[in-house]
Amino acid sequence: RSRAPAPASSGATAATTAFLSCLAGATASSLLSVSSRSCTGHAARSCAIPALTMAAMSSASTGVPELASATAAATASEGVYTGTSDALFRAIETMHSTYRPPTEDAETSWGRVLDAGTGAHSLEWLRRLPTESWAAVTADAEMQNTVQKELAKPLQGVEGDAATEQGDIVLGNWDDPELLQGKKYEVVLADYLIGAMDGFSPFKQDLIFERLKQHMAPGGVLYIIGLEPIPYSAESSAESIMVETTRLRDACILLAGHRCYREYPMTWTERMLEANGFNVLESQKMPIVYSAA
Repeated sequence: RSRAPAPASSGATAATTAFLSCLAGATASSLLSVSSRSCTGHAARSCAIPALTMAAMSSASTGVPELASATAAATASEGVYTGTSDALFRAIETMHSTYRPPTEDAETSWGRVLDAGTGAHSLEWLRRLPTESWAAVTADAEMQNTVQKELAKPLQGVEGDAATEQGDIVLGNWDDPELLQGKKYEVVLADYLIGAMDGFSPFKQDLIFERLKQHMAPGGVLYIIGLEPIPYSAESSAESIMVETTRLRDACILLAGHRCYREYPMTWTERMLEANGFNVLESQKMPIVYSAA
């Protein structure tokens, strides 16, 4: 599955990209700030779909970090750590610098990082982060081959690639209780993982939060990116193009003998997080614009 286009900063949109941040096991009450950006202008027919990203601390954490708005992530041109142009990863980097700022006597390393549902795009970003080590998991053998090939390529603009030598690509399914058993990570990334689960672990999306929580080190942070479901009916000609294209895509997937992706809305994700001991700290919405241009 290819990653959705990066969110745009302007343009006519019929939907938004949801960006969430949450904290697990904290004693303070849950805080949620939703910023919905409705873009105007642009005569070209266009449509957008939403994504989710969350930051969570493990239940062993002792407190809630002082909150600061991560809204600047939506407008910043480069990521704080990697210089990425991807708006969602930029937002994660800004949030990380807010919730886990380096102290004066500490390095900026993100520590041990787990990419719980890896792909070529997230792996490239991960390799550019200042990490101690990383693990990238996929349940798809074909995707494993793809990311292995990507891993063999040198990173543009980076001299040397120590991150390649300190990481592992793991083929496995989160249904397996022995997958990465006993491993703990300071940062866990679930990049479009929930929507992809229906193809590999159908009807178990509600279990992934507790499963990933088991691999979070004390004070660890979980980031989740996903998509708001594309509606079944359209209210405009632009939405109609997206809805009909999605139906055609899903029909092709089913006729090929595969399962379609099943995306979940932000509200469902919030409920599941709270049910598993996470407190939502921040929510951000960014449009992904599709246009004839």
